[in-house]
Amino acid sequence: MSINRRLFLRNTVAAGAAVAVSAPPVAAASQDPWEKARRLAIELSDALAECDGGTCYAQVLPAGSSQVTAIFGKLSDLPSMMPPRERAEHLLEQTRLALEEHTGAKWDNHIDVGSGIALTSQVVA
Repeated sequence: MSINRRLFLRNTVAAGAAVAVSAPPVAAASQDPWEKARRLAIELSDALAECDGGTCYAQVLPAGSSQVTAIFGKLSDLPSMMPPRERAEHLLEQTRLALEEHTGAKWDNHIDVGSGIALTSQVVA
């Protein structure tokens, strides 16, 4: 079988059509970054609803902002999902750690619900 001009053109057009069909859509590349982020957030939210009975969350950081760009955890570990007393203790502990990091000194937490006291104080030797 010899290749003539008609056979060459017919096969070339057919091959070009197959390539054009499998090419990714151009619209996705020109999507606004915020629209893309919202779309992906909805997709992630839907996927998380299927993980461990919808008890997990994700935090996503911009690429290149740190070594870790996605953090996953249990909803029960989020302060906003904790019972009030546990949330107060957690936030007070975060305050203590921040003060120790900032000052280099030792700090203690004091909670007395009956007296209405919740404070972080510096340890004086």
